[in-house]
Amino acid sequence: FRPIKEPTSAPSITPVPSARPSPVPTSSPSDACSSSSEYRYKMILTDSGGDGWGGATFQISTDSTLRFSGTLATGSYAVEYFCLEDGEHTVVVSGGSSTTIDEACFEFDDIAGDSFRGCGAIEDAFHTSSGEIYGAPSPAPTISSVPTPLPSPSPSPAPSPLPSPL
Repeated sequence: FRPIKEPTSAPSITPVPSARPSPVPTSSPSDACSSSSEYRYKMILTDSGGDGWGGATFQISTDSTLRFSGTLATGSYAVEYFCLEDGEHTVVVSGGSSTTIDEACFEFDDIAGDSFRGCGAIEDAFHTSSGEIYGAPSPAPTISSVPTPLPSPSPSPAPSPLPSPL
């Protein structure tokens, strides 16, 4: 290619990409999680009053160990990214004043586009697996007494455990 002195209407051709990255921000982060056993999640922070969370903060914990924390210091919108391994986690939003805490909201998104949301003071458990978010598993079932095979000696207002014969 030879430079020309006069501009032309023909577009210029760049034979190779530039060495520097583009100054325009991208729509998602380009850095990866530091471990292959972690997946990236997005947390959108919003404030309906438009003045930040007023001292309220979020905390994300795993096995009672604080992993991430932050706040929406000013404005009405911010995005945070986190890397979490598969397992059970807890998100807590607390602090701030009683008049502004209800304005503090979040949305936690996974790589599949699923999410859960919360507003105000909240503590919520969730489970992550292979980059996706699920509700926390319910507690293990408990054993209850087995119903008796014979009818009760007297009528009861509760339904019987077995169908009645016709």
